[in-house]
Amino acid sequence: MPTLQNYVTETQRLLHDAQAQYWSVAELTDYINEGRQMVVCDTGCNRLLQIIYLSTGQESYAWSGTGGGVTGANVTNGGAGYTSAPTVTVTGGGGSGATATATVNNGAVTMVQMTNQGTGYTSVPTIGFSGGGGSAAAATASILSTSTFDILNVTVIWNTQRIVLDYMAWSQFNARLRVWQQILSRPACWSVYGQNSFYLGPIPDQFYTAEIDSIVYPTTLVNMSDVDIINPPFSFPVSFYAAYKAKLKEQSQAEAGNFKDLYLQRAKDAIRSSYTRRIPNSYGG
Repeated sequence: MPTLQNYVTETQRLLHDAQAQYWSVAELTDYINEGRQMVVCDTGCNRLLQIIYLSTGQESYAWSGTGGGVTGANVTNGGAGYTSAPTVTVTGGGGSGATATATVNNGAVTMVQMTNQGTGYTSVPTIGFSGGGGSAAAATASILSTSTFDILNVTVIWNTQRIVLDYMAWSQFNARLRVWQQILSRPACWSVYGQNSFYLGPIPDQFYTAEIDSIVYPTTLVNMSDVDIINPPFSFPVSFYAAYKAKLKEQSQAEAGNFKDLYLQRAKDAIRSSYTRRIPNSYGG
C-alpha cells in the first residue's frame, strides 16, 4: 500500500521536478488527495459496509458532505420503573433538529422512534432519556457516513435473515412503490434520489437494522508516512492525475491532456481487474 511520500515521489518524477523547484510538496499533496477521490469516483474501489438503524414510517435516509440526518435509534437497555414515556434528547454529532419519542411497555423503554432526522450530523449523536419515573434506559443512534459517495446495495436484517433488497431506478421505483403512501411493510426495494439520499419501498413497518454497501471517499493523507487505504492497482492512476492537475495549473494544456489520458487508461486497467457496480436483482431474473 502506498504512502503519501510514495505518491509525491512518483508525481515529482513524472513532472521531472524531483527537487520541488516548480511545484511544492504541499501543492502536490492537494493534487494527490484530489486524485485519490477521483479514482474512487471513477472505479468505486473504496467500499464500506455501514450498519444503520431504520425507523418505522421513515421512507428516505440522507447523507451529504456537510452531514445528514439521524437514521434511527436502537434501544440497548430498556431500563426499569417507567410509568410513562420519558423525553428523548438527541445531542452532539455536529447537527441539529433531530427529535424522537420513546415507547414504554411493562416499565421499560422498548422503542425509540425518530420523528425528525434533523440535518448536518457528521458523527453519531448521543441519545438521552429524562423523566417518565424510571431509570437506566439507553439507546444508540446511527447516521450514514458523510464520506459516502454512492450506495451499491441495501440489506435489511429481519429476525435471523438478511434480506437483500432489489434496486430500481428512481422513475421505476416512484411509479411502482410510491403509489400508496400509508402502506407499511418490510422493505423490498430501494432507489437513490439525487446524490445524497436513498429511499425504501415499501416504507418500513418496524425498527430494522440495515447493512449499507457503500462507496466512500478516502481519508485525506496529511503526513508523508500516512498509508493509503487504496490498494494497487487502483492506486496506480493517482500520480498521473496529480501530474495532470499540476500541468493544468501551469497552463501546459497538451502535457496536461497527456497525463489525463494516462490517468484514464490506468483507471480502466484497474477496473478490468475488479469493477464495483449495482446489481438490480441479487437473486437473478
